[in-house]
Amino acid sequence: MRAIRSVAVFLWMATSVIPIGTLLLIFSIFVSADRLWWWFAQPYLKGAVAAAKRIGGVKYRVRGLEHLPAKSDNQRIILCPKHQSTWETFFFPSMMPHPLAYVFKRELLYVPFFGWSMARLEMVHIDRSARSAAWQKVATLGAKLMDRGKWVIMFPEGTRTPRGEKGDYKTGAARLALATEASIIPIAVASGRCWPRKTWRFIPGVIDVSIGPAIHPIPDESPMELIARVEAWIEMEMRRIDPEAYPAGEVKEALSLEQSTPPLDSASEAVALSTDMPPSEDAVVAVDAGVEAESDELDVVAAGDGGHRDPGEDVAENPKTALSGADQSDLGPGSKVDSEQGAPKKMWPFNARRKQRDGDSDTPD
Repeated sequence: MRAIRSVAVFLWMATSVIPIGTLLLIFSIFVSADRLWWWFAQPYLKGAVAAAKRIGGVKYRVRGLEHLPAKSDNQRIILCPKHQSTWETFFFPSMMPHPLAYVFKRELLYVPFFGWSMARLEMVHIDRSARSAAWQKVATLGAKLMDRGKWVIMFPEGTRTPRGEKGDYKTGAARLALATEASIIPIAVASGRCWPRKTWRFIPGVIDVSIGPAIHPIPDESPMELIARVEAWIEMEMRRIDPEAYPAGEVKEALSLEQSTPPLDSASEAVALSTDMPPSEDAVVAVDAGVEAESDELDVVAAGDGGHRDPGEDVAENPKTALSGADQSDLGPGSKVDSEQGAPKKMWPFNARRKQRDGDSDTPD
């Protein structure tokens, strides 16, 4: 029965995209990308989430909605969610108060109806074989889109990770935030429990989503330091909202750090924590939302490829120079900054191994 329900959901998504995509393409001749988003794209995505809920039995519960800026607030925002499933690629654009701009590989543009529609919605498609040009495009176009009221969404791990595991967090979102003075909103999402990666079946249940407080770039902060703060919040929160997916010792450690560690207010202290800063007590205020779920396979990539580089492997030491077309040079892994708060705090055991790798090089999926 579960398999039949899963097939029914995917059939609905595959067939409904044809008429909606056709209408979007026709209207794109006459109306703006923003209207196309509200009239066609978001309703389709909401329908996909609703189909997964009603047919597939996948519900969701959202916490931290108060951390999202209001619809009238046009500050520059970059969303950085955990990436376990295709579900979140449909869910987040279906519920955000601003249109979203994904950073994705240009090959998706050739997917009939779906990719054609994405091409008309003013997003950032990149050629991953031309890394430097790709980064320049992300920086310049990302700033323009955010100034028009869009929020950029980038998955810092770059690809879907199995439930209970952690991918390498890439610096693309951090470099874009530093280049554009945007704020990053970290999001933990336990979608792997209801839609496992690389499968076409739904497991009835509830997906927990936790939206964290905005993380603002600090003057002279490096991309590595900034993404370290994002990673720390997401990974700690994942162990809180999906404890059964992680070893008991890690969950206990995460919960104890959440209660005992004061909020960090400097990049130096974040680095002292070796990429593992827990949030303050009020980092996530629970606000339950209704239920819904699911979607289809959208292989969106974060504009980043490793612990240090993204689509543009060569980048200026100060990411802001990317906007002015300044000469670019390799960005190193970043050096640790001595904490002014005293001795470094305890490193989280579940992330200690990662800090032993100094020059890890990743390639985006």
